[in-house]
Amino acid sequence: MNKEFRSELDIKSLMKVLGVCGFGTGVILMIISLFAGMFFQPYESGADVFLGSVILPLTGGFYGLLNALFGYPFYKWWCNRNRGQKISGIFVEEQSS
Repeated sequence: MNKEFRSELDIKSLMKVLGVCGFGTGVILMIISLFAGMFFQPYESGADVFLGSVILPLTGGFYGLLNALFGYPFYKWWCNRNRGQKISGIFVEEQSS
C-alpha cells in the first residue's frame, strides 16, 4: 500500500542517503572506466587506470557526504518553507522495545 508523507531528514540521515548515492555512482563509474580502459586504451599501463577506477566509489561517497554537510542548511530552509519534503512509497513502522 503506497502512502504519502511529508518528512524532513536530520543531518545524520541525509549524510547516510547521499553517502550511499555517491558510493553507488562511484561503483557505476568504476565499471565504465574499467571497461573503457581495457578496450579504448590497450597500450597504456593498466595500473593507473585500475587505481583510478578503484578509488571512484570512495571519492563518490566522500563527495556525497560533503554535499550533505554543505547542502544541509539549504535543505533545512527548503523543508521549513514547504512544510517538509513530500515522499511516497511503502513504509514500515518499527516497534522499539
